[in-house]
Amino acid sequence: MGPNGERIAELGRPDDTPIESPAVVKSVAIIWSVISYSQVLRVLQPVVPVLFDSVTEGVALAAREHGERGYKRQHDPHYYAATARREVMERLNKAGLMVLHEDGDRPLLPMSALLLAYDRLSLWMFKASRREAGGAAHEIPLPGRSVRKQKYWRQEPVLPLDGLPADNILLLWSEDRGVLYPTMTLVRPLAGDHRVDSLRIDWAGPLQREMATFSAADLDELRPAEEHLRLGEADER
Repeated sequence: MGPNGERIAELGRPDDTPIESPAVVKSVAIIWSVISYSQVLRVLQPVVPVLFDSVTEGVALAAREHGERGYKRQHDPHYYAATARREVMERLNKAGLMVLHEDGDRPLLPMSALLLAYDRLSLWMFKASRREAGGAAHEIPLPGRSVRKQKYWRQEPVLPLDGLPADNILLLWSEDRGVLYPTMTLVRPLAGDHRVDSLRIDWAGPLQREMATFSAADLDELRPAEEHLRLGEADER
């Protein structure tokens, strides 16, 4: 048990071994916990500006490059996305948030994903479609047939990383013509696969830049947009 009564899964180290940097792949002790929306906001508050700045600059760079070269985004949407992602990755890496491969020269996950680690959280960043009305600001993605994603959605540790906890959070964002939408969405998933009715979440709620300046008491008052839902339940309300 941890100092606060947490259950610790032993992955090759004694329970009292200090946890090191989250950026190196090793076998470690992983602390399991259940974390609320307001707790996630409090943990992330110091890095909210860098999260927004990184994505803002990434999508702006991609839009600016396409404009200067006369490229049409629809001709190669993957290139546009890769350009934005590379800038986001570089900025988050400089901030010490990226989870890197053990040799330290590249992100641990493939080019289609960004995995971040901060304090007690693992954040998997996705570009998502905006929801027009009701509930969270973004459509919550399914993990599909990926075994790694399905484990992440089930709150299982998908990688043996130093300090990477079992609180797996999705961070969803969207943009329009190079301008970041001002609200991101935090999601704590519980289950899912490729089937449209398989998604289950603990909660989903907004993340906004101004939350970086909220008091702890104000953050504690915030509530998620959705709680304990299966896919489709929000649309039925």
